[in-house]
Amino acid sequence: MGTMEKNDLKERRQAKRKESINLIFYMSLSPKNTTEGMGKTLNLSKKGALIEIADKIEPSTPIEMDIAINEKIFHLKDKFKNAFYLIW
Repeated sequence: MGTMEKNDLKERRQAKRKESINLIFYMSLSPKNTTEGMGKTLNLSKKGALIEIADKIEPSTPIEMDIAINEKIFHLKDKFKNAFYLIW
């Protein structure tokens, strides 16, 4: 199996991302399985965030998330857009 370089991935995002590591608390509101847990952001933009969490969440699942940025906590609601998973 070959390796994939960062430059091989086509950038589809419309908003510029800024590296930003912040703690999050999330709750996925799937009709089949509601999960909650802690994680962290890896980067943020005006339209989204790359997050690292332990649970598998299917795209289009409603999600609520609290993000701690500096000394403020932001409560967000949206649908989970895309995911990729690393298996350890």
